[in-house]
Amino acid sequence: MEDIRSVIITGEGSAFSAGGDIDFLLDRRNFSVEENTKVMKQFYSRYLTLRDLKVPTIAAINGPAVGAGMCIAMACDLRIASKTAKMSLNFVKLGIHPGLAATYFLPKVAGSQTAAYMLMTGAMITGEKAKELGIVLETCEKEGVADRALQIAREIAYSSPVAVQAVTSTL
Repeated sequence: MEDIRSVIITGEGSAFSAGGDIDFLLDRRNFSVEENTKVMKQFYSRYLTLRDLKVPTIAAINGPAVGAGMCIAMACDLRIASKTAKMSLNFVKLGIHPGLAATYFLPKVAGSQTAAYMLMTGAMITGEKAKELGIVLETCEKEGVADRALQIAREIAYSSPVAVQAVTSTL
């Protein structure tokens, strides 16, 4: 792990992530509170390991990032998006409270007013709008998202790994 200077997360194909498994969530109705607590703690524990990484994480949002998929992007240190990527934290449209720390990460990244708007409306926005709102660092054409994320990763790699890890752990 000491040779790794950053981690880039992106989607395969045309989407970053279309979100969580709705059937999994619906199936939770068939289990006790105790069982659901155990299962969801395990799930969140795996998800939050992203924040335990000692190196910066970069989300290369190459296409739609919706619900839980958008939360994964929000948990990263930096986000680069396709100008046309569709993004939404659509939990309220599904009748559920936002999960995966959306109510923590979005206000931290984009401020409380933007977070309130996005989380209370479930609005679908483009990568360009996300940049305007401060949700992503920058946008580019879809074909260039991975390359731009790699450029940033290289910039990070030229910096002192000890200093970068210290900054990462204190942000």
